[in-house]
Amino acid sequence: MPKLHHQNKSISSVKARATIKLERDLGPEILAALAGLKTIESMLNSDGKVDNPLN
Repeated sequence: MPKLHHQNKSISSVKARATIKLERDLGPEILAALAGLKTIESMLNSDGKVDNPLN
């Protein structure tokens, strides 16, 4: 049983690190666009700018 608890903590730690990495890599503009309730898609243009037609 303790092994399962340890495994759950490891999974939780991996998810937390992945979340932190995505937040850092995506940046506030993309995170805000993805959090919008009306957002159904966002596209990254070749110049690196985010195109979100609903905002």
